[in-house]
This record gives sequence, C-alpha cells and structure tokens, in this order.
Amino acid sequence: MENNLAMEAQRFKRLRKDLGHTQASFAQELDIKSSTIDIERGKMRLPAHALIVLMKKYGVNPLWLFGESEEMYVKEVKKEVLPKVVSIDSAGDENVLMVNAKAAAGYPSNLSNHQWYGALPAFHIPLPSFKGVSIRAFQVEGYSMLPILQPNDWVFAKAVLHLSDIQNGNVYVVVTKDSVLVKRVFNKGANELLLISENSEYPDIYLKKAEVQELWHFASKMSFDLGASSDRLQVINDKIDLLLQEIKQK
Repeated sequence: MENNLAMEAQRFKRLRKDLGHTQASFAQELDIKSSTIDIERGKMRLPAHALIVLMKKYGVNPLWLFGESEEMYVKEVKKEVLPKVVSIDSAGDENVLMVNAKAAAGYPSNLSNHQWYGALPAFHIPLPSFKGVSIRAFQVEGYSMLPILQPNDWVFAKAVLHLSDIQNGNVYVVVTKDSVLVKRVFNKGANELLLISENSEYPDIYLKKAEVQELWHFASKMSFDLGASSDRLQVINDKIDLLLQEIKQK
C-alpha cells in the first residue's frame, strides 16, 4: 500500500522518523493542525510554510522530498572546530591542558588567548593512544551525566576536526560561545545538534551547529569517587595495570 503513495508522502514519513518525531509532535513543529497523518497517507500536500521550516531548521533538501535527489539534507560547508591554542613542551610534544570547573566559565571567551592558557596546568601523557592528537582535560560540574560521570570527574577528550565527524550517541565536550557542555551528541539535520544528558532529569538541548566553537570526543576519564564497590575497584586496578604496561612498552 505504501509503495502506491506519492514520493512526497513516503519521504515525508521517513523524514519524520529520521528526526525522531511522532505524528503529533511533528505537526506541532511544522505548525500543522492536529497530526501529519493526512500528509503521510497522501491525502494532503505539504504546506509551503512547513517546507520552509524543514529547510531552514533541519537543512532538508526539498529536491529529495519530492523525489528529485537522493541527498536528504543539503550538504553543509564543513566547519572546523579544532582548538585555537595548544601547549607544547620542551621536547616538542603537545601537552594536555587541564580545564577545571572554575576555568571552564572563562574558557569560551578565551579560545584564542594564549596568555590565558598559560595559567592552566599542563602535562604530557606518554601513551601511544594519545600520540599525534590534541587532548584536553575538562572537569565535570553538576549531575547531568550521572551515573557515567560524577561531579569533579575529569574527562580526557580528543579534538574533533569537523562537526561532520560526529558519531551519533557518543559523549563529547561541546564548547559553545558561552558554555562548556559534556553530553551525548546526535546530528539533527544539516544545521542542528541534539545534546542529551545521561541523567533523565535534565532536559535535552537543541543547539545550532553555528554556535559550536570546539568539539572534543570523550577518550577516557579520571575519577576520585572512593565510594566504589569491590568489583568496581578491581576493574579500576585492572585498568591501572594496563596503563602501566602500556607506558613500560613505550
């Protein structure tokens, strides 16, 4: 039955599911009365004002929607989100800069300020997995990423070159024009990201890609939580042993 529907109806339904909307929530998003069910059944054409929303907010390719292209979204210009400043030690190796919770408040406004970075603790990690990439450590503040990240944990993250390199559902440190956020990140079309907290008590955040200044992909963490079970302590000890073996082999 669905194969007999117009291409517009079929692809509109596919798009709704791709964006994670119900028929009711998508109708509200596009300012369509009650539900999108009539559009998906081919009984109603997509209103022009709704098409404009799809194009402007989600970067939907109208040619794809009407069957004239196989590209669902308009191709975005790749925006580089690499760090503006790095720290190099006397041997020429890149240091890991540590951004604690207090420093994070001033981080977005000092992305190109070499002098400001000079006040941050910096050290080199002699591990092969950290070689050849920019690593930065950010201290976790708050409870939005419980249980995987505790307040005051340190996240060690690798610099991401382009927003198009995002792996949906992975944990990233997202630096915007006014904040530093640790979240699970999902692409939502050509122009928008969805940031989700691990703790369900915190609301989802929709963020324009243009607002992202730097992006760091979670690589490891350091925790000072001593309330661990014996099983968890064993896991931690095993990880420490592996790290020591890796350092000795270098």
